[in-house]
Amino acid sequence: MQDGDDSRQLQPMAEATKSALETDALSILADAGYSNGEQQQRCEEQNLACHIPPRRNTNNQGGGQLYQTSAFQYEPTHDAYRCPANQWLTLKQRHKAQKALYYANPSACSRCALKSRCTAGRWRTVTRHQYEAAFETSRRRLADDPSAMSRRRATVEHPFGTLKDTLMGNRGRLLVRGLEKIRGEMSLAVLAYNLKRLIQHVGAEGVIARLKWP
Repeated sequence: MQDGDDSRQLQPMAEATKSALETDALSILADAGYSNGEQQQRCEEQNLACHIPPRRNTNNQGGGQLYQTSAFQYEPTHDAYRCPANQWLTLKQRHKAQKALYYANPSACSRCALKSRCTAGRWRTVTRHQYEAAFETSRRRLADDPSAMSRRRATVEHPFGTLKDTLMGNRGRLLVRGLEKIRGEMSLAVLAYNLKRLIQHVGAEGVIARLKWP
């Protein structure tokens, strides 16, 4: 994969891992860079349980002091949101960019005692992603396991940090150019890392014994 970011890498990497491990189900723990509602939904349909923090924009109106979307409760049976004042925000329009807009009743907002904490406009709007259910499922899993991201940093990020700071001379940059050459350099770096880790676990003599030709 040669994409500039990880936002489209979740599903292909998850499916490749599932195939390599020859398993029917997996738990996937990734950072917010992999947050992609459509791909998360596709993963869930294949028993690939996502634990990924959703990327969310902050409501900066009112100096960031107004209610965030999380303060509004979505009701699937009504396809509507219920606000902190127990009023409905109903669906008004859908966008091609996988989003839907829900509007509050202007008359309800105008007489609401919580309006100053909710919106600076005539009424409040809430945006819902087409695959919001997949985001919510992932969010609940992380809430049930608060230490998940800490474990990820300690296990998944550790090899990359070691590769950059130790094997690459604290520069974190590749010496070569071109995809094939880069693959070769990274393969050597990963091999060196794996050998160092193996030596830590079984000792140099243990590694030598395992590398001997039968």
